[in-house]
Amino acid sequence: MTISNVPGPPFPLYVAGARVLDTYPMGPIFDGGGLNITLMSYLDRIDFGLVACPDLIDDVWAIAEGLREALEELEEAADRLEASDDEAEGVAIVDDIEIDVIEVDQVDQVIEQVEVIEIELD
Repeated sequence: MTISNVPGPPFPLYVAGARVLDTYPMGPIFDGGGLNITLMSYLDRIDFGLVACPDLIDDVWAIAEGLREALEELEEAADRLEASDDEAEGVAIVDDIEIDVIEVDQVDQVIEQVEVIEIELD
């Protein structure tokens, strides 16, 4: 499995005068690897791209749904942390998910509140 983050521009892009509305990140699958997850930021959001070998990954959509659920859990954990601690220094909004910017010593509190989702790959 390969996971890659590609920082994109925080400003709009144009192709032949037309504004780019969405990005569709894709990464290669290397010999022996069955899954590539690529993230690309653009403007005020992050887009996920999943490329899977069908011989190794039966249902890539289950992984995509697991990512969505994990992001929702992260948002809920950040909300709980915000409710219990008003000392957050700022807020980042990524793809309609609000995440508090927290102090380094608060990371353990957030991690304790997030359930790890395991997805078995056949």
